[in-house]
Amino acid sequence: MHVLILPSWYPTPADPVSGVFFRDQIEALRNHSNLRIGVLAPLVKPWARCGTVTADPRDIHGAVTLRAATRAWLPGCVPHWNARAWRHTATRLLHDYVERHGWPDLVHAHAAVYAGWTAHCWKKQFGLPYLVTEHSTAFARRALHKWQSALAAKAFQSADERIAVSPALAAHLAAHFGGDWQVLPNPVAGRFNRPAIPRYRPGQPFRFVHLAALTPKKRQQDLIDAFAQVATQTSMPMELEIGGDGPMSAELRAHATRTAAADRITFTGRVDPAAVPQFMERGQCFMLTSAHETFGVVVAEALSCGLPVITTRCGGPEGLVGKDDGEVVSPGDVLGLAAAMQRCLAAADRCDHDGIAHRARLRFSGAAIAQSTLALYHRQPPHVPATSLQIRHALSHV
Repeated sequence: MHVLILPSWYPTPADPVSGVFFRDQIEALRNHSNLRIGVLAPLVKPWARCGTVTADPRDIHGAVTLRAATRAWLPGCVPHWNARAWRHTATRLLHDYVERHGWPDLVHAHAAVYAGWTAHCWKKQFGLPYLVTEHSTAFARRALHKWQSALAAKAFQSADERIAVSPALAAHLAAHFGGDWQVLPNPVAGRFNRPAIPRYRPGQPFRFVHLAALTPKKRQQDLIDAFAQVATQTSMPMELEIGGDGPMSAELRAHATRTAAADRITFTGRVDPAAVPQFMERGQCFMLTSAHETFGVVVAEALSCGLPVITTRCGGPEGLVGKDDGEVVSPGDVLGLAAAMQRCLAAADRCDHDGIAHRARLRFSGAAIAQSTLALYHRQPPHVPATSLQIRHALSHV
């Protein structure tokens, strides 16, 4: 089977973190199937050179990857303008791809805005069946413009398969857009299949770790406040390491310095995806304090490393953490976070790191997710190829 992956955003050399879970899923399919896989990665940015095609040395071996960038003229001022620019760039890449590698049997679009909507247009123009997997928190946060929601509705309604990365997101999308929804988690990359971290040894500092973009929706201030509260109430040596970068970096660093635990809080900055397993292994407990998440792949990664997790009930992570894997509290509940941290400290030398890692790998390994994805692919109807002339005609009318 020949599958074309169409992600709405994708890692670049300048931003290797953006959409890294898309790359991990493609790598899982490459490693655990005999699929022919192509990847089209359009990029629409204000600074991009129109028509620039770039190579990325981290593109997955064995998956043909075509990239192109185009300029986002008048961003935000004209509804549909950037959507049309994205679709035009993707269709141009499709033309180049088909000329070199032939028609795929189906398209797997990731996120309705704009890959899912583009796949919807291709189905109407070329008869290409498609699946759409939704990852975005924008639906739960009501962050989409009305015209973007309308494009998403088209993408969902005509898809041959609708997939969400968590039960909470599937329920939300079904309530707002209708249709049947499958739940398929994001995979955890093979680089996390390492021996579980060693047990905590009394006398050493107990380290809580956190990794996420430093943005308002991640609520890292709650994490800092909870840690400072616990640190002042226990004699047990403890540390907090915060990985990630973003617009709130300076504000969060300043807030940490004003707490009584300032000397025990470290900001690591951006962590390259390849270095995340080593980052996890420096800790004894992982924490995520978000207001909204559709899945929370970093939680699955921490569990796969054998770390217990304290997270918030924010749309995705609560479905990942079992009763023996950690605790879930409400977003914004600093007292609840602090109490969960104290319980984690009290049980530090009894934590079953190996059991946590084993359960996570059964659920989130590349092999497990690839098998479930393949089952969905094989349910799709055969594709009747269009002609290059039809693609050129479509390009001229975008």
